[in-house]
Amino acid sequence: MRWVPTYWLIDRVTGRRRFHLGHDFPAEKYTVGKKEDHAHCSLCGATFSDHEGHLSDGFYSEAEGWLCEPCHREIMAGTG
Repeated sequence: MRWVPTYWLIDRVTGRRRFHLGHDFPAEKYTVGKKEDHAHCSLCGATFSDHEGHLSDGFYSEAEGWLCEPCHREIMAGTG
């Protein structure tokens, strides 16, 4: 998945944040937070952004957040 600057959706009850990836969402459940200009790999902390030298592709899930390719590969191989 290609990383792009993305707005946060913030759960009005729990405060939990998730990336808005263009899908419809119930406005009564979420408020839209600020637009993020970067994200980090949930395991190693590598930076995803539009800036030179940063990662531009990775894996995203609601449960894990962003993962870089090496960390994703380790998890899939069962070594992470």
